[in-house]
Amino acid sequence: MTRATTLANIVCVPALLMVLGAWFVAVPQRADTSEVENRKLAPLPKLTGKGLRDGSYTRDLELYVADHFPQRDGFVSFAFFVKAHFGVRGETAVYDVGHGLDDVDWAPGAEDDGVAIGHGGAAVVDAVLLAAHAGWSASGDRRQGLADAGPPVKIPRAKVTKGILTTGGRAMYLFDGDDVGAKRYAHAVNAYVQAFGDKVTIHSVVAPTAVSFYLPATQKERSRSEKENIGVINANLRPEVHAADTYAELLPHAAESIYMRTDHHWTGLGAYYGYRAWCAAAGIEPVPLDDLEHKVRPPKTGSFCRATKGPTLLKSADEVEYWLPPVSYEAFRYIGPEQKTPVKATFIDEKADGYLVFLGADPPLMIARTSVKNGKRAILIKNSYGNAFAPFLLPHFEELIVVDYRYYERSVAELVRSHAITDIIILGATLTANSWLHARYLRHVIFNAGEKPPPLVQRRPDAEPKP
Repeated sequence: MTRATTLANIVCVPALLMVLGAWFVAVPQRADTSEVENRKLAPLPKLTGKGLRDGSYTRDLELYVADHFPQRDGFVSFAFFVKAHFGVRGETAVYDVGHGLDDVDWAPGAEDDGVAIGHGGAAVVDAVLLAAHAGWSASGDRRQGLADAGPPVKIPRAKVTKGILTTGGRAMYLFDGDDVGAKRYAHAVNAYVQAFGDKVTIHSVVAPTAVSFYLPATQKERSRSEKENIGVINANLRPEVHAADTYAELLPHAAESIYMRTDHHWTGLGAYYGYRAWCAAAGIEPVPLDDLEHKVRPPKTGSFCRATKGPTLLKSADEVEYWLPPVSYEAFRYIGPEQKTPVKATFIDEKADGYLVFLGADPPLMIARTSVKNGKRAILIKNSYGNAFAPFLLPHFEELIVVDYRYYERSVAELVRSHAITDIIILGATLTANSWLHARYLRHVIFNAGEKPPPLVQRRPDAEPKP
């Protein structure tokens, strides 16, 4: 290294650092979320003596600086673009989402291990950042299946069990459920008939996912039929169960916005058609969509975008449509020890972003009392797919209780007795319906007796406010 080069390094590097430091300090306001990564950014830590002594202040300050340096989103977007364009790549790609994720929601056909994938709007979604992006899985393994614009690549079905397929600015899970999983789920629903007899009417709503309506014809061999799987579930339900034909109701509306493009959930409109399918099975007149007040939240990317970092998904953020319930109601969610501390809640959070608009998150227990006077009281037992569905039920019941079977720590039987429940509606998606672990949780929450299944999900400590 010449003397001139050494001198240039001595002068230029400190000068560049000073300029960048001045730029960082000069920026008057900083965003608290990243639109590109769709996550909260590290906050500025509070200076305390304890933080200085144990090193937490400097660690948190380092995270803050890393999250807020000037033009960060531009650099991150460029990095995603470069990673996504290593080598030749066709319009359609399959990502392997890996194993061992925490803070998660549900997994496609998790027959072997109950592994789950984080869902879009709720606070527990951050674990999806561990998933594969741009050709590499979280564990560093090579992506399990590359597709091109021509005929489908011949790969073993097991290789794409946990796969996300992206095409044309849309992502979807591939489906690998089978008759065994379908019958197991039906038996779990039938257990509610056995538990409550003719005192409570049991309803089953199983939602298909986007793969049923948007999988390219060239990729059909990659995914099994959700329509057939729902048929097997409904055929194995006891005759007392009111089984909704959600696929038949959604199919004519596939050209509409019924599933999010960058998230694994259906939209508010898709949930409305699911609600209509439930009404048809239950012999109830649905509320016409035109009679509901319609609103829209700004575009937001979701779980698939975080999992794949696909550049086309980054440009395909989803607007969130929602419809306000046509009845007045008062709702509380229950937190704290034994989930008995009430906190005021709403079924539509008009200030939230993405799928969080619906119920605000995934409360373990939520109870609403409405202005309806018909003597009917229901429990909706659901996972996150039920969040967008729940508001449409309010006009049909004096009282509506929403139970998330993944988090609820007490028993459904207790609620049935104490609230004189007349109806139980069990709602999930095909992917969870074919998971042995979800079926076990559905059974276990009836009485909450005996050995509890292994953890299905792990809630983040900040997912609920302190009581």
